[in-house]
Amino acid sequence: MADKMKWTDAWQQLVYEHSPLRAVDVADFQRLLRQLGEFERLLLANTALTPYANELTRPTPPTPSPPPSESPLSVGETSPDHLVRHVAAIQLQLMEDAFYSLRLDRHANAVDNRGWMNLFRRWAASPAFQSQVKKQEKTFSPRLVDFYYRYIEGWKEDTLVPHPWDVRADDRKRARGETESEETETFGGITKESLQICRERADGPYKPKGIFLDPGLVEAGYDFFDEPARVKPGEHGTSEPSPSSAPAPPPAGGEDSSKSTD
Repeated sequence: MADKMKWTDAWQQLVYEHSPLRAVDVADFQRLLRQLGEFERLLLANTALTPYANELTRPTPPTPSPPPSESPLSVGETSPDHLVRHVAAIQLQLMEDAFYSLRLDRHANAVDNRGWMNLFRRWAASPAFQSQVKKQEKTFSPRLVDFYYRYIEGWKEDTLVPHPWDVRADDRKRARGETESEETETFGGITKESLQICRERADGPYKPKGIFLDPGLVEAGYDFFDEPARVKPGEHGTSEPSPSSAPAPPPAGGEDSSKSTD
Protein backbone atom coordinates (compact mmCIF):
# COMPACT_ATOMS: atom_id res chain seq x y z
CA MET A 1 0.00 0.00 0.00
CA ALA A 2 1.17 3.49 -0.83
CA ASP A 3 0.71 4.74 2.74
CA LYS A 4 2.90 2.01 4.24
CA MET A 5 6.28 3.09 5.57
CA LYS A 6 9.13 1.58 3.56
CA TRP A 7 11.83 -0.27 5.49
CA THR A 8 14.34 2.39 4.49
CA ASP A 9 12.16 5.09 6.02
CA ALA A 10 11.71 3.04 9.19
CA TRP A 11 15.49 2.64 9.44
CA GLN A 12 16.04 6.36 8.89
CA GLN A 13 13.50 7.20 11.57
CA LEU A 14 15.32 4.97 14.05
CA VAL A 15 18.62 6.66 13.19
CA TYR A 16 17.12 10.13 13.68
CA GLU A 17 15.55 9.23 17.02
CA HIS A 18 18.43 7.25 18.53
CA SER A 19 21.54 8.91 17.14
CA PRO A 20 24.06 10.09 19.76
CA LEU A 21 23.39 13.62 20.91
CA ARG A 22 25.48 15.74 23.23
CA ALA A 23 22.91 17.43 25.43
CA VAL A 24 23.43 21.17 25.59
CA ASP A 25 24.53 22.59 28.91
CA VAL A 26 21.56 23.68 31.02
CA ALA A 27 23.01 27.18 31.42
CA ASP A 28 23.46 27.51 27.66
CA PHE A 29 19.92 26.30 27.00
CA GLN A 30 18.48 28.75 29.52
CA ARG A 31 20.51 31.54 27.92
CA LEU A 32 19.05 30.74 24.50
CA LEU A 33 15.54 30.78 25.95
CA ARG A 34 16.20 34.16 27.60
CA GLN A 35 17.46 35.57 24.30
CA LEU A 36 14.35 34.31 22.53
CA GLY A 37 12.08 35.75 25.22
CA GLU A 38 13.78 39.13 25.03
CA PHE A 39 13.42 39.13 21.26
CA GLU A 40 9.69 38.35 21.46
CA ARG A 41 9.14 41.06 24.06
CA LEU A 42 10.91 43.51 21.76
CA LEU A 43 8.46 42.71 18.96
CA LEU A 44 5.46 43.07 21.26
CA ALA A 45 6.65 46.35 22.77
CA ASN A 46 7.09 48.17 19.45
CA THR A 47 3.88 48.49 17.44
CA ALA A 48 5.86 49.65 14.42
CA LEU A 49 7.24 46.10 14.19
CA THR A 50 3.81 44.44 14.22
CA PRO A 51 3.70 43.85 10.43
CA TYR A 52 7.17 42.31 10.53
CA ALA A 53 6.23 40.19 13.56
CA ASN A 54 3.14 38.91 11.75
CA GLU A 55 5.30 37.98 8.77
CA LEU A 56 7.70 36.03 10.99
CA THR A 57 4.98 33.98 12.65
CA ARG A 58 3.38 32.62 9.50
CA PRO A 59 3.95 28.90 8.97
CA THR A 60 6.39 28.00 6.24
CA PRO A 61 4.71 27.29 2.88
CA PRO A 62 3.64 23.70 2.15
CA THR A 63 6.00 23.50 -0.81
CA PRO A 64 9.72 24.42 -0.86
CA SER A 65 10.45 28.01 -1.83
CA PRO A 66 12.92 28.84 -4.63
CA PRO A 67 16.68 28.58 -4.00
CA PRO A 68 18.24 31.57 -2.19
CA SER A 69 19.49 33.12 -5.43
CA GLU A 70 15.90 33.34 -6.69
CA SER A 71 14.15 34.23 -3.44
CA PRO A 72 12.26 37.52 -3.22
CA LEU A 73 14.37 40.12 -1.47
CA SER A 74 11.87 42.91 -0.86
CA VAL A 75 11.95 44.48 2.60
CA GLY A 76 8.64 44.72 4.48
CA GLU A 77 6.79 47.82 3.34
CA THR A 78 5.01 48.69 6.55
CA SER A 79 7.68 48.16 9.22
CA PRO A 80 10.43 50.79 9.07
CA ASP A 81 13.52 49.45 7.36
CA HIS A 82 15.92 50.65 10.05
CA LEU A 83 13.95 48.78 12.72
CA VAL A 84 13.76 45.59 10.65
CA ARG A 85 17.51 45.79 10.06
CA HIS A 86 18.33 45.89 13.77
CA VAL A 87 15.77 43.24 14.71
CA ALA A 88 17.04 40.89 11.99
CA ALA A 89 20.57 41.32 13.37
CA ILE A 90 19.28 40.19 16.79
CA GLN A 91 17.62 37.17 15.15
CA LEU A 92 20.77 36.22 13.30
CA GLN A 93 22.84 36.52 16.48
CA LEU A 94 20.43 34.20 18.27
CA MET A 95 20.57 31.80 15.33
CA GLU A 96 24.37 31.82 15.42
CA ASP A 97 24.44 31.19 19.19
CA ALA A 98 22.02 28.29 18.77
CA PHE A 99 23.97 26.90 15.82
CA TYR A 100 27.16 26.61 17.87
CA SER A 101 25.63 25.75 21.25
CA LEU A 102 23.32 23.04 19.89
CA ARG A 103 25.81 21.87 17.21
CA LEU A 104 23.17 22.02 14.50
CA ASP A 105 25.80 21.06 11.91
CA ARG A 106 25.60 17.57 13.45
CA HIS A 107 22.27 17.47 15.24
CA ALA A 108 19.84 19.44 13.07
CA ASN A 109 17.53 16.40 12.98
CA ALA A 110 17.66 15.67 16.70
CA VAL A 111 14.22 15.56 18.28
CA ASP A 112 15.41 17.95 21.00
CA ASN A 113 16.32 20.55 18.34
CA ARG A 114 13.10 20.25 16.34
CA GLY A 115 11.58 23.44 17.78
CA TRP A 116 14.64 25.56 17.05
CA MET A 117 14.94 24.33 13.46
CA ASN A 118 11.25 24.98 12.82
CA LEU A 119 11.48 28.45 14.38
CA PHE A 120 14.45 29.42 12.21
CA ARG A 121 12.78 28.05 9.06
CA ARG A 122 9.65 30.05 9.87
CA TRP A 123 11.73 33.20 10.20
CA ALA A 124 13.46 32.39 6.92
CA ALA A 125 10.09 32.20 5.12
CA SER A 126 9.81 35.98 5.56
CA PRO A 127 10.95 37.94 2.48
CA ALA A 128 11.96 40.82 4.77
CA PHE A 129 14.20 38.54 6.84
CA GLN A 130 15.68 36.97 3.69
CA SER A 131 16.58 40.44 2.46
CA GLN A 132 18.32 41.30 5.71
CA VAL A 133 20.28 38.05 5.71
CA LYS A 134 21.62 38.95 2.27
CA LYS A 135 22.64 42.38 3.52
CA GLN A 136 24.17 41.24 6.81
CA GLU A 137 25.61 37.81 6.05
CA LYS A 138 29.19 39.08 6.00
CA THR A 139 28.90 40.10 9.66
CA PHE A 140 28.27 36.51 10.81
CA SER A 141 30.34 33.35 10.70
CA PRO A 142 30.68 31.63 7.29
CA ARG A 143 29.65 28.32 8.84
CA LEU A 144 26.33 29.73 10.01
CA VAL A 145 25.65 31.46 6.69
CA ASP A 146 26.44 28.29 4.77
CA PHE A 147 24.19 26.21 7.02
CA TYR A 148 21.40 28.79 6.75
CA TYR A 149 21.31 28.70 2.95
CA ARG A 150 21.64 24.91 2.75
CA TYR A 151 19.14 23.83 5.41
CA ILE A 152 17.11 26.77 6.75
CA GLU A 153 15.89 29.06 3.99
CA GLY A 154 13.48 27.34 1.63
CA TRP A 155 12.94 24.27 3.85
CA LYS A 156 9.48 23.76 5.28
CA GLU A 157 9.02 22.85 8.92
CA ASP A 158 9.68 19.28 10.08
CA THR A 159 11.66 18.41 6.93
CA LEU A 160 14.65 16.29 7.97
CA VAL A 161 18.10 16.80 6.50
CA PRO A 162 19.17 13.64 4.61
CA HIS A 163 22.42 11.77 5.19
CA PRO A 164 25.30 12.43 2.76
CA TRP A 165 25.20 8.84 1.53
CA ASP A 166 21.51 9.20 0.64
CA VAL A 167 22.25 12.35 -1.36
CA ARG A 168 25.17 10.71 -3.19
CA ALA A 169 23.20 7.56 -3.96
CA ASP A 170 20.38 9.68 -5.36
CA ASP A 171 22.87 11.71 -7.43
CA ARG A 172 24.40 8.56 -8.90
CA LYS A 173 20.99 7.17 -9.75
CA ARG A 174 19.96 10.40 -11.49
CA ALA A 175 23.28 10.56 -13.34
CA ARG A 176 22.63 7.09 -14.74
CA GLY A 177 19.24 8.26 -15.91
CA GLU A 178 17.40 5.82 -13.69
CA THR A 179 13.82 6.63 -12.79
CA GLU A 180 11.70 5.02 -10.11
CA SER A 181 8.04 4.24 -9.90
CA GLU A 182 6.13 4.62 -6.66
CA GLU A 183 6.56 0.88 -6.08
CA THR A 184 10.30 0.68 -6.75
CA GLU A 185 11.65 3.96 -5.34
CA THR A 186 14.04 3.61 -2.43
CA PHE A 187 12.43 6.19 -0.15
CA GLY A 188 8.75 6.86 0.22
CA GLY A 189 8.51 9.34 3.05
CA ILE A 190 10.79 11.26 5.37
CA THR A 191 13.90 11.18 3.18
CA LYS A 192 12.20 11.34 -0.23
CA GLU A 193 10.99 14.89 0.43
CA SER A 194 14.45 16.03 1.51
CA LEU A 195 16.11 14.50 -1.55
CA GLN A 196 13.62 16.32 -3.77
CA ILE A 197 14.87 19.63 -2.35
CA CYS A 198 18.45 18.49 -3.00
CA ARG A 199 17.60 17.75 -6.65
CA GLU A 200 15.95 21.15 -7.09
CA ARG A 201 19.09 22.85 -5.80
CA ALA A 202 21.59 20.60 -7.56
CA ASP A 203 22.97 23.39 -9.74
CA GLY A 204 22.86 26.15 -7.14
CA PRO A 205 25.68 27.50 -4.98
CA TYR A 206 24.24 25.96 -1.83
CA LYS A 207 23.27 22.45 -2.83
CA PRO A 208 22.38 20.45 0.31
CA LYS A 209 24.99 17.75 0.92
CA GLY A 210 23.42 16.07 3.91
CA ILE A 211 24.69 15.84 7.48
CA PHE A 212 26.20 13.09 9.57
CA LEU A 213 24.47 12.40 12.85
CA ASP A 214 27.42 10.74 14.58
CA PRO A 215 29.94 12.56 16.80
CA GLY A 216 33.21 13.24 15.03
CA LEU A 217 31.72 13.52 11.53
CA VAL A 218 30.38 16.66 9.90
CA GLU A 219 29.61 17.69 6.34
CA ALA A 220 27.32 20.68 6.59
CA GLY A 221 29.79 23.46 5.74
CA TYR A 222 32.17 24.50 3.00
CA ASP A 223 34.39 21.79 1.55
CA PHE A 224 37.57 23.58 2.59
CA PHE A 225 36.53 23.91 6.23
CA ASP A 226 37.95 21.44 8.71
CA GLU A 227 35.97 20.07 11.60
CA PRO A 228 35.46 23.05 13.95
CA ALA A 229 37.10 22.97 17.33
CA ARG A 230 34.80 22.27 20.24
CA VAL A 231 33.26 25.45 21.63
CA LYS A 232 35.17 26.60 24.69
CA PRO A 233 33.44 28.12 27.74
CA GLY A 234 32.89 31.81 27.11
CA GLU A 235 32.83 31.51 23.28
CA HIS A 236 29.71 32.20 21.22
CA GLY A 237 27.83 33.22 24.34
CA THR A 238 28.47 30.02 26.29
CA SER A 239 28.81 30.27 30.03
CA GLU A 240 32.15 30.45 31.81
CA PRO A 241 33.12 27.42 33.94
CA SER A 242 32.32 27.72 37.63
CA PRO A 243 35.29 28.01 40.04
CA SER A 244 34.43 24.59 41.44
CA SER A 245 35.08 22.98 38.07
CA ALA A 246 38.56 24.46 37.71
CA PRO A 247 41.45 21.93 37.82
CA ALA A 248 43.29 21.60 41.11
CA PRO A 249 46.57 23.56 41.30
CA PRO A 250 49.85 21.60 41.18
CA PRO A 251 51.65 20.85 44.45
CA ALA A 252 53.71 23.71 45.84
CA GLY A 253 57.24 23.69 44.54
CA GLY A 254 56.30 21.31 41.72
CA GLU A 255 57.38 18.20 43.66
CA ASP A 256 56.38 14.84 42.23
CA SER A 257 54.14 13.31 44.92
CA SER A 258 54.59 9.87 43.39
CA LYS A 259 58.25 9.73 44.43
CA SER A 260 59.24 8.03 47.66
CA THR A 261 60.27 10.26 50.57
CA ASP A 262 62.65 7.63 51.94
